[in-house]
Amino acid sequence: MSAKVTYWKKWMVVFFLLCFYVLAGLFFWSEKGISAPEATEIPHLPVPIAREPVLVTGLGQGPGGVIINRLTSVLNIDHTFRYKAEYRDLTGYKTLIVVIDYNVHSMKAAYTDWQEERQRVLNLVAVARGQGMRIIGVLCQPGPDLTAIWPYLDYLLVIEITPGQDWQLETYQGLLSRVSSFEQAKIPLNAVFR
Repeated sequence: MSAKVTYWKKWMVVFFLLCFYVLAGLFFWSEKGISAPEATEIPHLPVPIAREPVLVTGLGQGPGGVIINRLTSVLNIDHTFRYKAEYRDLTGYKTLIVVIDYNVHSMKAAYTDWQEERQRVLNLVAVARGQGMRIIGVLCQPGPDLTAIWPYLDYLLVIEITPGQDWQLETYQGLLSRVSSFEQAKIPLNAVFR
């Protein structure tokens, strides 16, 4: 009978140790975070990830698209700018730059709203991804909900004109760089192509 008791004692100890390790592992895992992986922030890309020619379009109809258009000209990047690019405009391009610059007044002047703009760009990036294009995001002024766009981006350049944009980046999981002005955006934008 004592052999059976010793046998059960061993199994009880093994069982309790196993439970302890499982519970400790779950606690450690939850402390580390079961949440989604975070974005990887870098000053600029170490190697180019995109090729020319480039189609530049805006999401939100703010002036950021025009400014990025000018920066791509200064950097001698072969590009075309379209305020409201559609999937039909992707022919002949290897890279798409989406400039996210939410401006209610500009959208009203363009006879559109955020949901239409967002859906237009979601269709655009889905077709671009299907064609194997690289998709670069430039975040100037975030709109209400950008989480559907994040998975399509290969790289995100955040121009922190307005403080407090971090809440929009909580769900972004790719490579990103932050700068504080459009002038400082030249180096990371150039590093995308060269």
